[in-house]
Amino acid sequence: MENIHVEVCSACHPFYTGQMRFVDTAGRVDKFKAKQENAYKLEGLSKKERRAAKRKEKVEEEMSRPTSLEEVRKTVVGSK
Repeated sequence: MENIHVEVCSACHPFYTGQMRFVDTAGRVDKFKAKQENAYKLEGLSKKERRAAKRKEKVEEEMSRPTSLEEVRKTVVGSK
């Protein structure tokens, strides 16, 4: 019989230990937690206000990106 290797065993599985533990190799838990935090920040705002906040974040992200290849090269050369 072929062996199957898994990330969780009976010694560390939450069902047996009674502890909450995340086994995440793809970063899904962190992404989910970030989405949850964003949802809590926007909770209580109207739909227009939420859209405006998301647009503002997107614009700020776009503005922080380098606009030319020369800027990208400077950051890469500067980090070496």
